[in-house]
Amino acid sequence: MKGTVFQKPFEFNVEIPGESWHQGQLLKGSVAVKNHGDTPLNTTESGVALALGKVKKVKTREADAFEILQSVSFTDNEDSLHFEFSLPLNGPISDKTQCLYLIFGDLTAKEGHLQLSVEPSLTFKPLLDVLDIFFRFKLKERKHNKDCVEYKFIAPDAKEFKGLETLVLKMKEADSAAIDFTAIFNLANVGITDGNVAVQKKKETRKVSLKSTDYLFQKDSPNQDAIRKIFQDLFSDVITKQYF
Repeated sequence: MKGTVFQKPFEFNVEIPGESWHQGQLLKGSVAVKNHGDTPLNTTESGVALALGKVKKVKTREADAFEILQSVSFTDNEDSLHFEFSLPLNGPISDKTQCLYLIFGDLTAKEGHLQLSVEPSLTFKPLLDVLDIFFRFKLKERKHNKDCVEYKFIAPDAKEFKGLETLVLKMKEADSAAIDFTAIFNLANVGITDGNVAVQKKKETRKVSLKSTDYLFQKDSPNQDAIRKIFQDLFSDVITKQYF
């Protein structure tokens, strides 16, 4: 990924290998500056920064669109700068409202920026794959919510999930590939209220903490049977008349 911004008399060029990243990964790259005039570079205000941006505000160029998270500045007599930024393990992902940006050039003006595509941690993938492939839950929405990734699923049209409308998983990663998640079941059943037939809705919440050995044989080798049992136990605890 490359970007260029002209801020007279300077030209800033940034380059970062790759097109997308995941939570917790390292973002590496370089930014170079060319001076097309005689004005010296203000090294204290020029460089590269990792920032959280509000998508709508960035599009309308509002002054408070960005929040700087990490930054590196040029030093005297330096025309190129190499940088490394650690993407927070449970930090923002790219969604409709916000995402991470790379700001380069004059860091006070914030005119030069690249929108980064940041996906959720790959640690969550084995659980999400089992939920999709074996239980047929379909992802409706995904967003970052405080310090977790929130997934909203539509329940499958199957008798064992009768009464379950949606399932929300709020997932965060701990040390050594451990996962903490909250499962929110949005339930709806037909019942009698004041003598009238009505849809009765309620929520059930469960919290789960998993060590890596609870869902992996070893690194990058998911234990699908163990993961299926994790979800089966959850469903059986919340939804009545199960048929697993």
